Amino acid sequence: MKALADSSVTPPVHFAESYNCKENYQPQNLCVVTRPRPFTPEEKVKVLQLINDLPQTASPMLSQLLQPKNPLTFYRHQFGKKRVNSRSFRRNALIYAWVPSSGHPSLHLTDLFFAAVENINTDFTLQHYFLLHEMCHLFDKKMNDLSLSTEFLNFYDWEMVDYGKPFMLSGVETRNQHWQLSAISTEDVEAFREQIRELHGLGKNEEADRLSFEFGQKYGHPGSYSMTNPRENFAEILTSELLDPQRMANVPTDVRLWLARLLASKYP
Repeated sequence: MKALADSSVTPPVHFAESYNCKENYQPQNLCVVTRPRPFTPEEKVKVLQLINDLPQTASPMLSQLLQPKNPLTFYRHQFGKKRVNSRSFRRNALIYAWVPSSGHPSLHLTDLFFAAVENINTDFTLQHYFLLHEMCHLFDKKMNDLSLSTEFLNFYDWEMVDYGKPFMLSGVETRNQHWQLSAISTEDVEAFREQIRELHGLGKNEEADRLSFEFGQKYGHPGSYSMTNPRENFAEILTSELLDPQRMANVPTDVRLWLARLLASKYP
């Protein structure tokens, strides 16, 4: 598979030496929990290599994020953030990388990210997948929230509902409402979530991953994480299309045609 660029080319990124929660408008306990730290020289080389490894088909999107006059900033943390409620964070959450929901675009990497060296296929590793997934979130925001466009929401019948209605796989979007896939039965979702809890409780994580994949495929997604909310839906299908297209086998044709037009677009 043709790579994004020659390995001798350095992508326009900036590796921050520190992370100041106050300057970045984050609660101080986020810094306490995630334990920011500088990148090692080896980690910097690795990130640059991962970016250069990405497929040529990702170039139109990445060209919007990796601009010489405005380099993408990377931050390093020991742990990932996991919001338990609006006032606390849990340190032991399995978070590999994230992008902030507001403020200047940036990408945050954790110890788990650098340990995720397993292959997803013959061309790419989990590190490639996690990195590109977060870049897809940044691209989504830069393009004025493609994931929240009427056209995209209609592909999977996303709707914003009150919390009084059955809770599905959605992530929180507002204090009193959440996103829901209206076409999925509540009974099917609850049975799936119970199975996942049971498998994780027994330490059968590989079986849980397989079940998550199969559940997503059943409803035309690359996996169940794509069913979390429209933003994750967008990032998962775009990442899968670029790095692991076998996961897109059951994704509706109109969604894949939309992605093809998006990736073929010429951006200023």
